[in-house]
Amino acid sequence: MQNVIGLFDSGSGGLSVLKALRTALPEIDFVYFADLLRCPYGQRSQEEIRSISFENLSFLKSMCSTVVIACHTSSSVLGPSFLWQDLCVITMLEATLALLKEHAHTPLAFMATPTTITQLFHSENWNLKQHHPNLQPLSCPNLAKEIEDSIHLENTAPCYAQALLSKGVQGVVYGCTHYPFSEPFLSKNLPSSFRYLDPADYIAQQVKTLQPPIPWGTGKVTFYLNQASETFVQNVRQFLKIQEPQIIYKNN
Repeated sequence: MQNVIGLFDSGSGGLSVLKALRTALPEIDFVYFADLLRCPYGQRSQEEIRSISFENLSFLKSMCSTVVIACHTSSSVLGPSFLWQDLCVITMLEATLALLKEHAHTPLAFMATPTTITQLFHSENWNLKQHHPNLQPLSCPNLAKEIEDSIHLENTAPCYAQALLSKGVQGVVYGCTHYPFSEPFLSKNLPSSFRYLDPADYIAQQVKTLQPPIPWGTGKVTFYLNQASETFVQNVRQFLKIQEPQIIYKNN
């Protein structure tokens, strides 16, 4: 096991988390697995998501000492951060709760996939409204896939913006790591005072406090894909400013 931080997501969404981590920890080495073959996770059953998540953890375990589940859907199914086979596993839940606590008095919407909404608002174990009474869920079944497939968000963003406005909120919490990619399009259809809140920034702070700390490396990032995707490569170049990403194709 190497002193490397691993991440996985169903596609490009987790790049928003990787960006925050690289900003906070520029000399740490990272491995990122994009599970493009099974994207999106958001409309799969809990059993499927749990099985996929543990399969991904098993894949990353040999390369990493810590894994960040850079996917809200997987995080909502697996629950809070935990230790699994000596692997430190960090989910998006604690970061989301920290963000909600900081903005406890601001009326907010929580945009997420249907599975995440069900798990975090309607399950026996979790109800985010207990942590933020003014939080309004907004289920977005297709948004992650639209982002992953580079469907022109200029056409769909007004519908999402209208849904947000109809809830009378002052901001949105991203409950899917894909959704920050939609912000340039949403912002054209929402008031300038509207707030966009991303739990990824809180994940970076959580990782920085790990004990023992992750030893520094060279800042290298290795990407594993189980399906070729020019869109993913373009997102890496645009969002992370890595012009020649090191990509290894994983055989299933």
